[in-house]
Amino acid sequence: MSTILIVLVIVLVCSGLEGIGFWYTMQRRPPLAKPLPFISPPCRKLTDDERHAVEKYVASLGRRSRFAAPCEKRSLSDNLTLTAQSSNVYPVTRAITRYGLSTDDPYKWRYYLDEVEVHLPPHWEQYITDENYVELIRTQTIPLVISLNGHSLIN
Repeated sequence: MSTILIVLVIVLVCSGLEGIGFWYTMQRRPPLAKPLPFISPPCRKLTDDERHAVEKYVASLGRRSRFAAPCEKRSLSDNLTLTAQSSNVYPVTRAITRYGLSTDDPYKWRYYLDEVEVHLPPHWEQYITDENYVELIRTQTIPLVISLNGHSLIN
């Protein structure tokens, strides 16, 4: 009887230590290393033309926010910064959910793939369908959509 009790206590202690170790490693992960929930592992590298178009688009967002009135609030989606992980392009086919904000900002829509907010260029709203083929890259704040149903930042 005491042998079974000792083995049971040892198993519980080992399980508890394993759980604490797993929790500690998950808390220590950098935020950019966390996987996007809807992305399966296959990805491709960003081409030079795509990289140039993305950098040009991010720079235009920076100019737009720099010349905005100081009283205007800028959302996180306008503060896109490319990282080392931005060279990977993740293709997904998902529905895009759009939520409106009650502000005077001309770009008041928030776009989501599943539960992850993404930055969609404002002039691409007309290309959203029920099922969308989307290519996106990671940025420092939120993923950036670089292609939507055949329409790309290159064009």
